[in-house]
Amino acid sequence: KDQRIQQQSRESLRQKGGLAFRLLQSDWMLKIGIEKLDPWVTARVLHEVTLREGQTRTRLSALYQIEHAAVKSLRVSLPGISEEEARTVRANGSSVQEIVKIDGEQDVWELRFRRGVLGSVYAQIEYQRGTDRGKGGNEEIKPATFPGTKRVHYFLSVRTTGRLDMTPGKLASGWRVSDWSAVPKNLRNPADTSVPDLCYRLNDPEGTLKVALKRHEMAKTLKLRVT
Repeated sequence: KDQRIQQQSRESLRQKGGLAFRLLQSDWMLKIGIEKLDPWVTARVLHEVTLREGQTRTRLSALYQIEHAAVKSLRVSLPGISEEEARTVRANGSSVQEIVKIDGEQDVWELRFRRGVLGSVYAQIEYQRGTDRGKGGNEEIKPATFPGTKRVHYFLSVRTTGRLDMTPGKLASGWRVSDWSAVPKNLRNPADTSVPDLCYRLNDPEGTLKVALKRHEMAKTLKLRVT
């Protein structure tokens, strides 16, 4: 019996916050004060933007680390979302129930979970919008923010497809060019293994990323007879 108690004590010590005591005298009493702590939330985020002819797609992958207390919801701010884009906002993840717009608060959405979550939690948010770029144009990319999250490691990548050529503008404070290999693999989209055209690491960023787009015309071809 004593060995079993000692084994249970050792297992409790392996858990974060576990305590074990040995009382040397039978008349001693141990008193423990219990304090309720607020949740401590940190996150690693990958913000992926894909620019296509006639469409802009955005994907946010967030790996939260929640400590001290369980949470049933978290907030995220998606700046510059139009009514058209708001109708396409979707969220998924094994613990995610839904994402809803918060009335009365500009650009703020609430990510709701199926139950109180603690530890490592993954969530993915996607939305898109249609656009008529013609022969080119400009695109302004605004990073998301995470109210209530204590620390965020934020990566942002941009891809182009088709005949679009992209030129980034001058970077604002807090934007730093990063290598794609520095982005955690568990945040990348497994359905897209291509290396993005642009990749940045954000640290308390100011401003937005502006890129100039140019659409290449099809090359003129000559009539050929092929055998």
